[in-house]
Amino acid sequence: MAASKDLQQQTTSTDEDDEEKGVSEKVQEILDKSKGAVNWLFNDQQLSDADLKLIADELKTDQKCERLDLQRCNLYPADASELAEMLKVNKTLKQLWLSHNYIQDKGFLAICEALREGGNKSLETLDLTGNHIKGKKVGIIEEMIQTNLSLTHLYLWGNPITEENRERLRNAGEERTPKLYMQ
Repeated sequence: MAASKDLQQQTTSTDEDDEEKGVSEKVQEILDKSKGAVNWLFNDQQLSDADLKLIADELKTDQKCERLDLQRCNLYPADASELAEMLKVNKTLKQLWLSHNYIQDKGFLAICEALREGGNKSLETLDLTGNHIKGKKVGIIEEMIQTNLSLTHLYLWGNPITEENRERLRNAGEERTPKLYMQ
């Protein structure tokens, strides 16, 4: 019991330290270099909540970025929700690479809802490989696939989605024009 409490205190103090730190210098440096560029590459950065919020906020008004790479950045469902809000208003992003994070179903559904609502008509590629997505609410995902016709590539490799749900998603992608390539 005492060990559990110590771990909880360590976790809490680490979270508080991250909030006090704000945006990391490395992320600010990458962001400053990325402004006005087509590719924003943050892969392999251990992003804090403040880092991700700053990136998403910048992309709400950016008119140049077409590719955002956040692979292996320690992202969770709340981070995906922040990105979903950005997707509702961003008009230029074509590729969103989010593989090998911890986005899970909750984060994926937030992104699906943002894409389904029709705000973003530019995103063509969404990579969610290895994000612990089970695809429990497959109906919402199917609806996003059928309504967002700009999305042509959806990568879901390495997620524990049942074969039945994978088949439903594949069918949804094949039934629309243009077809959706999904793995």
